[in-house]
Parts: sequence; structure tokens; C-alpha cells
Amino acid sequence: MYDTDDTTAHEPTEKRSLRFATDLEADVSLTDWTALRVHRVIFDETESQFALLEALQTAADGVDILEFEHRLSSCGFDVDGSVVKLARRRVAGERRALWDLIRYARRLGHDEMGQPQSALEDALAFTRLLGYSNPQQTIAIGLNAAFRETRRDQADEIIEYVLTLSESVDVVLGGSEIDRVYLHNYYGDILPSSVTNPCNDTRNDYSITTLVDVVGTDGLAVEILRTVGETESGHMAYSALQSAFSQYDRTTVSRRLNEKLIEYGLCEKYGARGNLRIEILDKGALYLEELAKEKERQKALQDYVTNTPKPNHNTRVITDRPRGGREDDHRPTAEGEASTTPDGRVRLPRYHGVDYLSYAETVSAAKTPPKKGVSVTNYPVEPKSDRGEAGWGYLEDENTLVVSAEYDSAMSHVVMIARALLDPKTFDQVLTEDRLAELDGLIEDGTYVRGSRNLGWLADSVDSAGEYVDVLEDARDELLDMTRSLAHEDYECETSEYLSRITKTAMGLAGTAFHVLDLLDIDVVWEARLPDYNRHPERYGEDNAELLATTLAKNAPIAATYGNHVVRRLLFEDRDEKRRQSFDPVVDASNPYANLIASISVVGDFGNRADHVAGVIEDRLSNPGEIHEDAPEIALKVPVVVEHGPSTVARVTRAMCRAKGLDATRDAIRLFSGFARTPYDVAHAIGRGLSQEATPREIRSSEVRLSLASLPSKRLLEDATPTVRAMISTLLATNLSLSKTELAEKAGISTQSVRNHLPTLVAMGLVDETEGQCRLNLSFTDEQERHKRILPSFMLTESFTRASSLRR
Repeated sequence: MYDTDDTTAHEPTEKRSLRFATDLEADVSLTDWTALRVHRVIFDETESQFALLEALQTAADGVDILEFEHRLSSCGFDVDGSVVKLARRRVAGERRALWDLIRYARRLGHDEMGQPQSALEDALAFTRLLGYSNPQQTIAIGLNAAFRETRRDQADEIIEYVLTLSESVDVVLGGSEIDRVYLHNYYGDILPSSVTNPCNDTRNDYSITTLVDVVGTDGLAVEILRTVGETESGHMAYSALQSAFSQYDRTTVSRRLNEKLIEYGLCEKYGARGNLRIEILDKGALYLEELAKEKERQKALQDYVTNTPKPNHNTRVITDRPRGGREDDHRPTAEGEASTTPDGRVRLPRYHGVDYLSYAETVSAAKTPPKKGVSVTNYPVEPKSDRGEAGWGYLEDENTLVVSAEYDSAMSHVVMIARALLDPKTFDQVLTEDRLAELDGLIEDGTYVRGSRNLGWLADSVDSAGEYVDVLEDARDELLDMTRSLAHEDYECETSEYLSRITKTAMGLAGTAFHVLDLLDIDVVWEARLPDYNRHPERYGEDNAELLATTLAKNAPIAATYGNHVVRRLLFEDRDEKRRQSFDPVVDASNPYANLIASISVVGDFGNRADHVAGVIEDRLSNPGEIHEDAPEIALKVPVVVEHGPSTVARVTRAMCRAKGLDATRDAIRLFSGFARTPYDVAHAIGRGLSQEATPREIRSSEVRLSLASLPSKRLLEDATPTVRAMISTLLATNLSLSKTELAEKAGISTQSVRNHLPTLVAMGLVDETEGQCRLNLSFTDEQERHKRILPSFMLTESFTRASSLRR
């Protein structure tokens, strides 16, 4: 592969592969393409940097300085250039030279680098140098419309860079079939057939159901589609479209257009640069029609829910009282301390356990929050008898770990989360020896993961990931000993200082665990439970939402990254010496936003205060702390959602159905979305209501009925009156048609209430009344109907496709 006669054991690796894929998560995807930008994004990643270090060490191993320089020259480096000079310093034993070399690779093309030859030549040489390592990564480069619009001379350099890179590592070019055709037309003579094999445009293969999940039913992409579709001709100038959405950044509009609308065949862009036009395609027009129909259906259901007659006010009012104890002040307690809450629950006088979450609990926590965001769900989670017990769950097929704890105070909550993250179950089932071995090189050196990911407890003496796990387990046990000492008042400093020390230690351990898991591509969901929020909202003299929001705001920057750099160190670290220990990120001006590396699910019985809780959390996360004066121009962006749409219900339904050996259907998803109040309700309904199937098949509407019947009536029909919920719950639970009197008796309501509400239910198509007998329009579970598709009449106005093809 290189122009060298060297035949020692340290030759570059054999040529790797280059292929094309239409479905991948890209490591590199730009809106302003050049070869050097592609290079900088790749070498800003930990794996590429470590591969570069390994390659340099391998190339220098066992040869004299002249041979070493010859190898570097064969890669394409100038013998008198900066790279060779840094390499000489490394061979002479100067360890820092390695990190200067990484900085050089990451900053190629910047004016201050002062390269004697062109930056592109050095970039190509670095990719060839990687051939001396044996990198296990696959680099995914996502093409898009912006790439197709790049000047040809710049595109030529990008393709040259990709081809050279593919000689040392496996490379996948990703994009639509349009991108593949573009590569075939312009670079078919130099790219392999694995990339350029032309295919027909398959964008019309996407079903409306798929588009609902991918494009959504509202938001900027849909507004762009509507704007184009409402023009008389069905097309408009690209400049006019940008003007119509001038309140958004131009890059944001372009990204939504390319990645949501053009990518999925709803719109097309045509014309020369400077005279571009956007046209809505037939699929886009059909999609807008589908959204309009769905809006009418939702409006009809909402009208039913909100316009039902008011119940009589002649019933008893029962007020909630604490189950035991007094509502006086009690401070959050520590590991090993016994105390009683206002509702009689205790922290047992021992080390608290980490118990398995049920599958339904794991799925609902994992699937409800947005990716790298926060969800707030109004669901009455069951209080634990020991409120200091953490929860642990793992979805192995989706590589997602869930850790859960009740929220009493910042200290107790973060201690429980750290304990759950570093529980033996994590090392037995998630961070296995084979997985941890992937980090051996990074851990053995330690410099980079300390400087970028800020991994704690990583001493120079730690030589492998296995040894690091032992250190972290010891640190976990020391943390728990600290909480026991707190309980027994066995400490010498002020209590406030000791509490702060415990909290900071727990935050550091949790943050380290989050980053270790993220380095191994393991998704983590952090669930904060507030079971008593609506019953004791001010247990500590301050709104629990404020306390929780403050805790999340302090921990979020620790569990967030920009590139591979920890946000807390970049933005909020006030210690100069700590900032000097960290590497500086390369900030992409088109994407200056950092993201969480975990998702967060906040769940509790919030009553009518869920919006308040979400608002407080969003406000605190938008301003986590005071930014130091030398901070880079980046910001932490965390979406917070409180309303859970059909797409969230779909994720939960599919996951729960798979566990039961069933395929989710769109019928089932729509039914669960309409009848159950939250995604948590859906998960528990399927978990409790259905048995495991030996042979995979689609879920039946009768089984949806069986699942919904397992829910308490108050968990049905968001915003409906208690009377209506009681009627629907009663009809779900029976395979018989009932008279009004029977329905009233079984539902525990008056006959007059049934007469008041029944006409609305019938008009909505939810209930059928024939000869004085009432039934819910959903398949019974008996032998006669359990295989039939009987649905509320408003769902029968169109045919529905299977939803199993939309799995993520």
C-alpha cells in the first residue's frame, strides 16, 4: 500500500473496506463540506486518536530513527515538517509529544498550524499512518444534499480523502439512494462497486406510518412542508422559503428540509445554485392529507373528553391523609440510618439494596424520555417500602441500562444512582470482561480519558479496565461507608461539610460511570421517582420540583459532552488547574450545542402540576451555573417534554409486545394511545394483561382490551371525568352487553349518570347501544370475538398497516 521496501512485522495493515449503506448513524455529517472538516471531525473522536497513538508507537517499535523517519515519509509526511519533528521527540522519550501530535492532527487547516506543506497532504498522511495500527472502529460518513451541492473541486478532495482513509480503516458512506446515484455518476470510475452500484429511488417505499414516526406530526419540518404545499404551483424559491422561516437559523431550516422532507420523498430540490426551488411531491401532499385527517379525529376525541356532562356533586369527598407519622420536618437520611417518612415508609438500618426493576418498569423508563433529553410523566409510581432502595434494569437487545431511585434530597438520590450504576449486576451483565477489554488501551495510558472525559479514580498505576473496575467498586464501597458514618455521626468535620463531601463523591462516581458506559456505546436512562409529590409536595419546606431541578442541573453538565469533552469542565469549572488538565474542543460554529449522554425520566403523581414540574426543570437546565470567562462558545441543550405523543406510545408498545412474543400493530398503538393516559400505563397494562406467546404473531384487538382492562379506571382517558372512566373501565372488563342499570351498578355510579354520558359515548363510536344493551366497540376476549377486528367506529374510516416494520 505504501512506497516502501520495509518487510518487518510492523507493516501497515492490509487494505480495509469501503461500502455504502442507506441506514446508519453517521459519525460525520456536515452542512459545509471540505476534506479537512471531515478529517477534523474524525480525529476529534477518542477511537481515532487512540488508533493514531498506537500507529505511531508501532511504526517506531524496533527500528532506528532513520528507518522511523522513512516510514513517516512513506505515509506522505514532509521529513522537515512538524509531524516528523514531534515523532522524533516521542522516540526520544518525550511523552507530551504524543498529545501535541494529536492536537496537530485535530487542528489541521487552522492558520496557526504553520504547515510547510499543504494541510490536505498532511491529512492524507495521517490516514495512511493509521495503517500501522489495527483499528477496530468503522467510520460512518453520512452524505446529504449539502454534500451534493459542494463545489466539484472540494468534492474531489473529499472523495480522495475517503479513499485514502479506507485503506487503513473500514469506512461506510451513508445516505439516500440519490446520494448513491450521485456518487455513481461523478465518481463511478474511482469508487468501488460496493459504493456506486446504482439503485432506483426507493423513497416512495416509506409508508405513511413510517413517516409519522420519522417526520412527526408537527414541528418545523411539517411547517415547511405545509408552506410549500399551500402555494398554488406546489413549489417555491428556496430563498423565499428561507425568508418565510427567518426566525430560524438558516442551517436549521436546511437541515429539516434535507433530512426530513427530501430524504423521505416528501419534497424535492432542483435548479442551479443561486436559483434553487423546492417542490412538494405527491407523497408530501398525501402526508399533509393524513395529518389533517388525524387532527380531525383527535379533535373529535378531545371534544368528547372535554364536553361530557358534569357529574352530580352529591357524592362523598374523601381526603388523602398520610398513612402514618406526622408531617413535620425530617431531614434526608443516609445509608444505614432508619427513619420514617410522613407516610410511614422507612429507610432500613442497613446498606440499602439495588433491586431489579420489572420489565414493564424498565421499558417505560427507557422508552418515555426523548433521546438525550428529559421527560416528565404524571404517573403514580408505587412507593417502595424502603425508600432508600434503588432500581436496576437492562434491555439487553437494545443495549440500554436503566437506573432508578426515589427523590428525597440531592445527596440521597445521587448516592442511590451512583450505587445502582456501579452495582455488581452492571459488571455481570453490562460491563462484561469482553466489553471492558475494549477500553484497556485508553485506561492503561489514561492521559486522554482524564483530559477529555475527566474519568475519576484513574491513577497512573491502573493498567487495564479490569483493574479500573476494582478501583471503582472500592470507591463505591467507601461512599457507602461514608453514609453509614453520617448516620452514626462518626465524622470529625461540620455536618454540612460532610454532607457536601458525600454528595460530591457520589456525583463524581455517577459521572465516571456514565462516561465509561458511553465510551462503550451503552445507552443509560436515569429515572427519578417522586411517588409522594401530590400528597406531600412541600415535605422539606420547599417545592420538590425545585430541589430535583437543582440536582439535575448540577449533575447534567457532568453527564454531558461536546464531542468527547465533559461540559462541566468546559463551561463551569472554576479551578484553573483542573481546566489546564483538560483538552480544548474544536467548536463547530454550525453546531455549538452539547448533549446529555444519558436520558432522564422524571415520574410521579404530579396531579395538575406536571407542567409546573417540567417548566422548573427546563428553566434550571437552561442555566445550570455560572460560566467561567475562558469557556468555549458552546451551550448545553436539553429537551424537556411533558406531553407524550403516539410515537412514544408506539416505542413502548413495540418493546412490550416483543417481550410477549407479539408484533405491535397500528390498531394496537392507536388504541393504547387513545385509552391509556401515559406510556407508563401502556407498559404496565401489557405487562400485567398478557401472557407470553410461544409463536410470534400480531397482537389482537381483543388482547388490547384485556390489557386495558387491567388498568385502574383512573388511568384511562386523560382529561375525562371520573364517571366516564368508570363506565369505560366497566365495559372493558366484561364480555357481555349490559343494560344501563347493570352498567351503573358495576361501575358504582348512578343510573342517571349513565343516561347523561351514554349518548356522547355512542355518538363517538366508543360504545354501541342496541335494544337497551350497551357494549364497548372493541373485540370481546371470548371465543366468538377474540380473533375478530372490532374497533371504535372512528378507527374504521381507513385501513391500518402493521407497525412492526417501524421498530427502532
